[in-house]
Amino acid sequence: GWLRVLLAAELVFAVLVAGGLWLLREQTLAAEARMLDALADAMARQAERSLDIGQVVLTTTTDELARGIVPSSGPQVATLLRERARLLPGYRAISIFGPDGRRLATSRDLTTGLPASVAERDFFAAAQQEGAPRLFLSEPYIASGDGLPAIGVSMGWRDAADRFAGVVVLVADPDFLAGGPARLARR
Repeated sequence: GWLRVLLAAELVFAVLVAGGLWLLREQTLAAEARMLDALADAMARQAERSLDIGQVVLTTTTDELARGIVPSSGPQVATLLRERARLLPGYRAISIFGPDGRRLATSRDLTTGLPASVAERDFFAAAQQEGAPRLFLSEPYIASGDGLPAIGVSMGWRDAADRFAGVVVLVADPDFLAGGPARLARR
């Protein structure tokens, strides 16, 4: 008798402990999932802010180029691009390319190893499309300037006669933009 009651009580206790542990595990997993969702949202917001800032810089630069406020090449524009790039966290460089895809100016101090032309890149083809200039995110690529993965955040610019005059490109670190492009695409 009493041995069976003791065994039944121990079995009930073991089932209760196992159920409690299972419930604790489920609560912990749910809390971790909520924390990961919050982190993903924060990263996406950071990427969106970075893209918003990039778009403002690109819009300003293309507008200045179109109106002739800033020349498309020369030491004056290189200095301006270096200053703008320095103020943009998550972006490694800003460059201006002409209508043939050739580099006119860059914020990079060293241009050795950089491509002379980007005419074959997806962002250059997108910039040539008719209509108002728009923000374009390239496919990830390996930047020849530093050998690191990059994403081109770009915008075409047009001259006073509305002819395609080139493209302005921000070289972004893909890790900095992680999560943002996918979320933006869902809008």
